[in-house]
Amino acid sequence: KVWDISLPDFRQKIENSNFGFLLHIDYSKFKMEEIQKLGPEAPYYFYYIFKNLKMNDKAFLMLKIAWQKSPALWKEKAGVLLVRELIKRDRYSEALSAAERYLKKYKNSGNVRTVMRLRLEALYWQRRDVEVLKLLKIEDSPELKLFKAVVSCRQNIAGWPDLFRDLFF
Repeated sequence: KVWDISLPDFRQKIENSNFGFLLHIDYSKFKMEEIQKLGPEAPYYFYYIFKNLKMNDKAFLMLKIAWQKSPALWKEKAGVLLVRELIKRDRYSEALSAAERYLKKYKNSGNVRTVMRLRLEALYWQRRDVEVLKLLKIEDSPELKLFKAVVSCRQNIAGWPDLFRDLFF
């Protein structure tokens, strides 16, 4: 069973794109990890299903489960989304920690640049300006130029007004 629904019935509902039943489950009575009975990829895909149903807290839990318990491919995919979700939720310290774990584990991933960028954003919002400035030397985009201008202003680094002017003129 998954959340008190027989595995065949649960699978049939999902196969028929009948996701509405998920809105009526009292999840407090169950372990969210039960979703893994559907397969190692289930937490990752249920992130999207719950997100589509506007059940954002459940979607977030699916990402955490995928990041913690799924095999490599699903864990890697969930890691990128988890860092992004943590930043959206203003949980910058957790986002930074997850990003660093991801970068340590998936050095050769095609998502390394994305996670490095998210890591930089987590540092920025924590006002860890010295670290941000070091990392900004290797990045260049309009948003990161804004980060550099703000961080330089906060640190009162000579020339910071020019960085703002360069953004707009």
